[in-house]
Amino acid sequence: MYALSQPQSTPPSYDQDVGELLDDVEFESIELPVYSPPQRLRTARTRGPRRDESVEYKLELKKGRPYLVLQLLADGLCPKNIPTYIEGTPIKGEVRMDVEEAEAVQDVVLNIHGRFITGLAPDEQVSFLNIWHTLWSSNGGDEPHSRLASCPNPLSLCGFGTRAPTPRPTGRLQGKYTWPFSITVPRKVAMGNGQPSFHLPHSLDERGCHITVCYEITVKVRKAKLKPDRSLSTVFRYITISKPPPFLPLKRLAYQERVSLMGPTIDTEGWHSGDPITIKGMLFRNRRVSTTCTLYLSKPLGYARGTLIPLCMRLQSDDPQVLDLLSTPSSIKVVLRRSIKYKALRQGGWRKTIDPLDDCPSAVWWPSTEHDNIPRESNVRFVNGELHLRSSLKPSEKVPFFQTKYAVALLPFEAIGFVQDDNGEEVVQEQAVDIATASASGPPPIKFAPPGYERWCILLALTTFIRSVYGINAAGVHGNFAGGFVSSINEGQLCPSSVSGFSSSHHHCAMRRTVLSILLFVCSASALYHPVREYAGPTFFDGWAYYGNVDNTTWGNVTYVDKETAMKSSLTYVNTAGNAVVRVDNFTVIQPASLVNRDTIRLTSLDSYGIGSLIIIDAAHIPYGCSVWPAFWTYGIEQEWPLAGEIDIIEAINGMDHNQFALHTTPGCFKADEIPGTQTGQTLEGDCSTPRGCIVAETKPNSFGPAFAAAGGGVYAVQIAESGVFQWFWSRPDIPANLLATTADNTLDISSWGIPTSAYPSTRCNMTQFFPPQNLVLLTTLCGVWAGVPSIYSSTCHTPTNNCVNDNIVGDGSNYANAYWEIKSIRAFISDDAPIQPPSSATPTPNSPITTVTGSQLPPISSVAVSVVVISPTDTPSTDTAQPTASPTGKPSSATIPSPNLSPIFHLVLIPLILVLF
Repeated sequence: MYALSQPQSTPPSYDQDVGELLDDVEFESIELPVYSPPQRLRTARTRGPRRDESVEYKLELKKGRPYLVLQLLADGLCPKNIPTYIEGTPIKGEVRMDVEEAEAVQDVVLNIHGRFITGLAPDEQVSFLNIWHTLWSSNGGDEPHSRLASCPNPLSLCGFGTRAPTPRPTGRLQGKYTWPFSITVPRKVAMGNGQPSFHLPHSLDERGCHITVCYEITVKVRKAKLKPDRSLSTVFRYITISKPPPFLPLKRLAYQERVSLMGPTIDTEGWHSGDPITIKGMLFRNRRVSTTCTLYLSKPLGYARGTLIPLCMRLQSDDPQVLDLLSTPSSIKVVLRRSIKYKALRQGGWRKTIDPLDDCPSAVWWPSTEHDNIPRESNVRFVNGELHLRSSLKPSEKVPFFQTKYAVALLPFEAIGFVQDDNGEEVVQEQAVDIATASASGPPPIKFAPPGYERWCILLALTTFIRSVYGINAAGVHGNFAGGFVSSINEGQLCPSSVSGFSSSHHHCAMRRTVLSILLFVCSASALYHPVREYAGPTFFDGWAYYGNVDNTTWGNVTYVDKETAMKSSLTYVNTAGNAVVRVDNFTVIQPASLVNRDTIRLTSLDSYGIGSLIIIDAAHIPYGCSVWPAFWTYGIEQEWPLAGEIDIIEAINGMDHNQFALHTTPGCFKADEIPGTQTGQTLEGDCSTPRGCIVAETKPNSFGPAFAAAGGGVYAVQIAESGVFQWFWSRPDIPANLLATTADNTLDISSWGIPTSAYPSTRCNMTQFFPPQNLVLLTTLCGVWAGVPSIYSSTCHTPTNNCVNDNIVGDGSNYANAYWEIKSIRAFISDDAPIQPPSSATPTPNSPITTVTGSQLPPISSVAVSVVVISPTDTPSTDTAQPTASPTGKPSSATIPSPNLSPIFHLVLIPLILVLF
């Protein structure tokens, strides 16, 4: 948990969307599905009565005294705290006004305004919605009323910001006023000039998009002539409600009975068939081949975002080798593409942009048995697929001035050993589809793709390639890949004297073995995890030892109190929301002294977790503020630090706005050089044996500090595997659906989690050597050898004397109001195939003596002796703190990077490398 470096920042990404906001809202006869990878696309989670989200905007004429406050009660808040409203729900809130000196006011009005924007100039903006709502009027009192302004000229701003055409008397306002409001927004509007009405469009504001659909609400205090008006404005997001057509009878029946869909050879009415296309190319650089391909999409061609599009592909060729290669699931590339057509208001005419939706995954494929219905036709293959749709996709729309359309696109095949002819087209074929915001009537769609199947796509492609090039026995490779392939390597089949004219030098042979061994290791991994321990609710603190000593590890100016003191002083407790709170003493008055310590908490788990473990912490709040140094980390208790390693999951100080991950080890462990696409964070240090460790800084927003709290917190996860250590972070709105749905009893599939923030692959660090079973540690210290170092403290906090202790710890402690953890849960999982290690011979207790590490090791992490225990696949975790009975400890296991992280590496780096080597 130590990093002697000045905090660094990188620009955050702002391309987030409202995501699954619709999951929290119930509508009449509208089912809103949530995609959950384990087996089923389910309807909206039951959350009880919907709670409006509140956000305030203030106009201050004098510091600390708001003159005008606009409070909105929205259906939800986007990541940037933008209020969001769903079609059919009113815009509610209140306006508060505090007038210190009497003012002459004509009226106080609200304006709700919607417009298309293609540029900054007035003639590049078109108004389509303009509602005026009077909160108070000098001639009408405070009785509110609304009116919808007409749009006589579609290319004007439709009266936005203008006064009423006739002068009105003024009244005088003084004191405090509150005006609640609830305004119904029409579902349809018209642009005037006899044009037909249309549904209000969905909000659209994306980087790189040339048109914006903007909604804005303004409160305006309109005064007498020659007096400046006062106004307060904010944008809001508007979500439309649209539903796709209902499923056809056979598909509805399949989803209802939870059985596989009938394919296009049986359910001919249930599938849309694209035109057959011929795929031509060169196989293994020595012969021309061709294949006929037909892509099928499930009908009707309308789908709800957050669900999926069922697919099927038929391939036919006289060459069985190319048929095997192209029918390999990893070879087929089908994606969703979006096109936005908009009217350039100033130049005239229409413009079109095509967005490949890079953040949407390509379709997942697996072998089909459909060809069993075509007896004795050996030159045909069928492959089943699913294209999973993000829940934040904008819906298909067609309104004046712009249209949003989607298409399912088949891209050129990417098969090992096959080069498709380049005809200058990046898309082989595409089919238009409609995307809706709500699910179709009837049973929800079901995911039929085998969990983690993407991993086996790589294995199948590799074995097919090896079989084709080297003639290795197919049964030996497919039937027992690990045994057959390893024996092939050992027996020299990968290094023949001459293969297709390629050099067989010892150097090339060694490189081939290395690359293919890596692929073998990657493909043999598991992405399924089973729960073994949950720290949550009333029993949260039962599984931890309280440190009960001064901070003799990082030399913070604190005393870690024992459990009795912590409970009595309310430094640890479970709040009314059921969350565990761990806080710093913020009520004791401390006088200046030579040695000043403030009470705080350090907890160490009674259980330890080894190779094959997955640790997930869901926190609503993390301590922050000047002098504050929170950390959630792991270390091996069996040896002195750092002989048993340390993994920092959450750690930051003072005014930092981002989290830092890190590993600490003895010499010999390094963070491997980054391959593009393997992590989203920024590497700051690669040698894990330095005092600061090998560090990766989080680049996503809201990972620490006030922003983390304002977003509702988030989730951190760390995977400890033989293949490496991998860490993820999600702000509250971005938490994966399957993680939200996971309980203490559910198996968790992490294959859909995407690229981790930090990746420490084992290629340059033997994880089983440097990381024996690890115990969890949760603490908050103050000042110390990182947060309190003068040069670091002065750069991250600006206080009167730049003295960490005197400016913060001394005094009444009120500046530590935000120095607390609020934790919803900490969960531990073990992988499918993690082996079991015999229990430790030690029988420690939370009150065992503390051994302090001294000398040149920094930081000198001490050991509270706690238990290393055994988990059996059939055991039930115990909640008895005196004799803990469950923990995933570790011999080497094969948990590894989830498959989506491997696909880009495989295609962009390893496949070209194989082709070059061979």
